[in-house]
Amino acid sequence: MSKKGIIQNALIIVLGLAIISMSIGYAAYDKGTVIKGNSQSFEKANWDVHLEQPVRTVNSTILDENIIKAPVVNKSGTEVSFSLNMTPGSVYEFTVDVNNAGTFDSMLSNYEFTAYQEGIPVIFLEPKELSDSYITYEVIDFLENEILNKGEISTKRVRVLASDKVLENNTNFNYDFKLNVTYVQKN
Repeated sequence: MSKKGIIQNALIIVLGLAIISMSIGYAAYDKGTVIKGNSQSFEKANWDVHLEQPVRTVNSTILDENIIKAPVVNKSGTEVSFSLNMTPGSVYEFTVDVNNAGTFDSMLSNYEFTAYQEGIPVIFLEPKELSDSYITYEVIDFLENEILNKGEISTKRVRVLASDKVLENNTNFNYDFKLNVTYVQKN
């Protein structure tokens, strides 16, 4: 190798060692990067407002044998269904919890209470009374535009009453009931 090539190789090695030494010196001298302020970790957002735990109350006067199907919450948690054989003067009342287990505050959009006889919807007149005036219902504590904050549970009551009046032409007092509840994200 020529003298010129040896000098070039030596210069490259010396420059490389100088760069490495300066890097090590700077790293030893530097105190590190400091970030001032607060950091936040964000939780995964999810929507989970659902009905749960329907429980019969002591206000119920209906006999156990007249409860064809006790209240059950559907898989999506938006509907409670139950079936009763209503007798004159009987009352069936239960509570159901509305659980906001999601990460958003919610608001009651609406609810719909429907009665069926032999699979056919029965018409309700105001105030919440069947067209034959035999059955009335109350959905208690569901308030229009009611707010349910994330993490809160609110207990609601549903009451179905059979009047003492019995129509002679009505021989079937078996009813299937559904309460469908819709919550939306709070504005």
